[in-house]
Amino acid sequence: PDSVKLWLEAARLEADEAAKRRVLRRALERMPSSVRLWRALVDLSSEEDARVLLSRAVECCPQHVELWLALARL
Repeated sequence: PDSVKLWLEAARLEADEAAKRRVLRRALERMPSSVRLWRALVDLSSEEDARVLLSRAVECCPQHVELWLALARL
């Protein structure tokens, strides 16, 4: 599905964080320009993984200042 809300809900329903991250990664394969999905995945990731994810996020969504600021804070 191409609904950010559905993907976020599917991730929320997963029992463990690894499964949540898998769901969010799959969602980003379908909708790489979704800032909400990127932020949700980054929030579940370690600092090192978050840095890599945010680097990819700013490539996919270069106009979103929120992602650039999050990357700069790490």
